[in-house]
Amino acid sequence: MAILAITKSYGSGGNEIGRSVARLLGYEYVSLRKILKETRKAGGAWERCSSECGGEATYPDIWWSFTGFMTLAQSVIMNYAEQDNKVIMARGASALLRDIPHALRVRITAPVEYRVQEVMRKEDIPLETARLIVKEADRAIHGTMSRIYGEDWNDPDAFDLKFDTSEMSIAAVAEAIENALGEKEKLNTEEAKRLLHLHAVAAAVKAGIATNPGFLIPTLEVDVEKNALTLRGLVHSIGEQNEIEKEAAKLASGVPVTFDFHRREARETPDDADSEQQS
Repeated sequence: MAILAITKSYGSGGNEIGRSVARLLGYEYVSLRKILKETRKAGGAWERCSSECGGEATYPDIWWSFTGFMTLAQSVIMNYAEQDNKVIMARGASALLRDIPHALRVRITAPVEYRVQEVMRKEDIPLETARLIVKEADRAIHGTMSRIYGEDWNDPDAFDLKFDTSEMSIAAVAEAIENALGEKEKLNTEEAKRLLHLHAVAAAVKAGIATNPGFLIPTLEVDVEKNALTLRGLVHSIGEQNEIEKEAAKLASGVPVTFDFHRREARETPDDADSEQQS
């Protein structure tokens, strides 16, 4: 079956639409809360190790925690996607599934003031509080899409479909999505499933490397190229490179892996230069 990834603006009714589509098609509704719960479960050992480091947070600790959490969440999303028959409610799902033919990527939104009124009504809160919540939620989603996934929230090519719930009812949007999923299902071929599997393995490899306390490689990227994975990034030494390559091959579970690593060159300090001249 086709996969549905919904990215919503806060207060637009995206959750209700996702649940409606799931009921209509018998899909599993995968909420952001469920994804985060699975992420914490997957990262249990990593979180314990991180907490045992002790002391004040340093740059590597901060980077490791943030990147580790995000890569684990991405891997959880891809695991759900590979199971098919899923409505995935996560702002990064659309970006992660951009190359998957049978994935329908949908944006649900509405004008700011419309959403403010909806939040105020549904949550029974003051107008200014609702406006602040919507503003902060919009800022967060813009930041996530841009900083983590390199996509512009307003780019029409970032989604297959866009719906404005101030102009359409939730039932009408759900019906339109149901029809579009029927068309996407025609693209659910063995080749498409293989491509999805490769992307899921790539996410698992990246999460495994990013949450390994023995590695610190902020520039790590894991790309799907034809029927293999390619790891790219800057490493500190040939020893670290060899260890990462061994770990990646193990995590890839039989999927071919190639490497395009570059090593950081040690910079010569003024003291080093003086020492050489004196000798």
